[in-house]
Amino acid sequence: EKYGVGKWRDIGDDLLHGWDDHNIRVKTAKLLGCQNLSWYHGRKFTKLEAEAEFEQNKQLGAQTGCWKNGMLVDDERGTLRAHFQARQAATAAAAGAAAADEGQIGDDPVCVEE
Repeated sequence: EKYGVGKWRDIGDDLLHGWDDHNIRVKTAKLLGCQNLSWYHGRKFTKLEAEAEFEQNKQLGAQTGCWKNGMLVDDERGTLRAHFQARQAATAAAAGAAAADEGQIGDDPVCVEE
């Protein structure tokens, strides 16, 4: 929760003394069930969120045939890339809608929506 994905050095220095960046990255990939951590760069997870992400990735891997050795591994067709891009777009749209519902968009007199 304290550090986002990709902050291996900070995690090692603060929490996992003696661990190198590579080992922390590998353990993170196993924890989330996803080989390509670039899809999660900077994202922070609670324990429950990480467990839910692992289960979601496991289900996606079963559906796509991209579950290998306990994690998602993209294929040559880019099956997972397309899925994660769609998921990111949906998440961004939902975040924008939630912000609009809370009056966070368009309330600034400098920012006028047309």
